[in-house]
Amino acid sequence: MSKLFTDVAPPLGPSVGGISHNPLEYTPDDDLVAGANVLLDVVKSLASAGWRETNDRFETART
Repeated sequence: MSKLFTDVAPPLGPSVGGISHNPLEYTPDDDLVAGANVLLDVVKSLASAGWRETNDRFETART
């Protein structure tokens, strides 16, 4: 069975002009808020589905 999740995955937002990892990088506040809301929705979804972290992996909680 393949792994369901990667070890890490940052939420990404578009940078103006495609500039990334540079002092000139800029992302408008609305795009930053949208990215934060995506992350929040994922966390809420996992929490409501009964997911928990065990042994550095996420698994469904077994009762």
